[in-house]
Formats: sequence, C-alpha cells, structure tokens
Amino acid sequence: MSRYLYNIFFLKLNKPLLILVLISFSEFNLDQSVVKKRGGHTINAKLPSKREELMVLGKTFDIQFPPPYFKLCGKHAKYFKAEATVCIRHKAPLKVKTWKEIPEDDLTIMWKHMEVSITLLM
Repeated sequence: MSRYLYNIFFLKLNKPLLILVLISFSEFNLDQSVVKKRGGHTINAKLPSKREELMVLGKTFDIQFPPPYFKLCGKHAKYFKAEATVCIRHKAPLKVKTWKEIPEDDLTIMWKHMEVSITLLM
C-alpha cells in the first residue's frame, strides 16, 4: 500500500501577503521494512590462492619481524595480518581485556593455527 508524501513550499512576496503554495507528490512506500545486511564470518579468502601460487613457484612467504621494534613487514605481510585477524576473531575468548588474561592453551591453539596457515605444507 503506498501513500503520498506531500512537500509544501511557501513563497512570500514583498506585496501584501501574497503566498504561493506549490505541492509536489512523491510516492512513499511505508510497508517495506529496511533490513541491514550483515558482513558474515571473517575469512581470509586471498590466502589459499596466494599459497598455491607460491607453491608452484617454489617460494615461501616473505614475512619478517626485524629488531628493534619487531614490527611486521615483508612482501606478504598483509596476508599474515589478515590471517591473524581471522584467527583472533574465531579462537580468542571474548571475555578478556588483555592478552595476559588469555589462558596458555588458547594461545597455543592460536599460534598453531598461524603456523599451519602460513606454511606452504598442506
């Protein structure tokens, strides 16, 4: 069922209160509800194709943590960052505020996940 939305514009002139009313009709549908799309699960879709490409070429991932700051760098650092995001969102407990509160077992599971996902052995 559609209804009409009325837009009214008033034009006031300097002469003695002459008012011009313009009405425009635009169709407005009130029955449709707006559903917000969700993003879904976090995945690293580009990592498998990159892994296959490197396996064919006989190369490895170029990921480095050079001192003194041990900041992630290298040609394939973006793949490592994306996989780390996937790992943390799927495997890290939600009710902790710092990394120190995460149990050692969970940290081991996350580290194993990262080792398996970045190595070229399948």
